Amino acid sequence: MNDLSWLIYLADIAGSVGGILTFLAVIAGATAVVSLIVTGIAVADRHLETAAAARRIFRQAMPAGIACGLIAGFIPGRQTVMMIAASEIGQRAVNSASVAGVVDPSLELLKTWIAKTTAEMKKQQ
Repeated sequence: MNDLSWLIYLADIAGSVGGILTFLAVIAGATAVVSLIVTGIAVADRHLETAAAARRIFRQAMPAGIACGLIAGFIPGRQTVMMIAASEIGQRAVNSASVAGVVDPSLELLKTWIAKTTAEMKKQQ
């Protein structure tokens, strides 16, 4: 597979991965909130073992939720990946010899037309 094939594949899975990571971030955030509530209740009722367990869960859930949320935010969307692929195709087309063979003569024709038009405009003044 070449670079473009990988980009098309990435475009197909980018939405799914972003959605999964967002879901995991929400679940981890909810788990962190619930563990904080359980910690508060356990401390108030003097259940120190339960409070310690809830704090451990919070310490694991909160960073996991933040990490999943950040990664989900930085995964490009399908449209962005497709634009990257189009840019890659455009770059390859510009650098190809066949396109250069068409563009070079047309640039010479354009320069000739500009010179001719400029000369005619100077004569009219």
